[in-house]
Amino acid sequence: MAQDEMHRVSNNDIIVMATDGVWDNCFDTEIMSIVKEGIQNGNNLDDPQSIALAVAKLASKHGHDSSYRSPFEVSSEEAHDSKTRPGGKLDDIAVIVSQIKL
Repeated sequence: MAQDEMHRVSNNDIIVMATDGVWDNCFDTEIMSIVKEGIQNGNNLDDPQSIALAVAKLASKHGHDSSYRSPFEVSSEEAHDSKTRPGGKLDDIAVIVSQIKL
């Protein structure tokens, strides 16, 4: 199911788009940390492709870790879902990182 949304953007905003295999396995703070490491020369992303690859690798690592406490697991517990399970969630992983330049 696709989401169609509109957002206001400003110069140098960084956008991370990803499939649920990323969002189910990576916390926002982890993704933000990876993105922040890729910021060079003030507000410019040095290499968006390498940042996307780093996020994808982290999602895959978490997805294969049977003892990892994932965002998916946390959300399931908060919703009182009786079918929760520990560990990462294997799913499709695709990431696009871009930066607005006006």
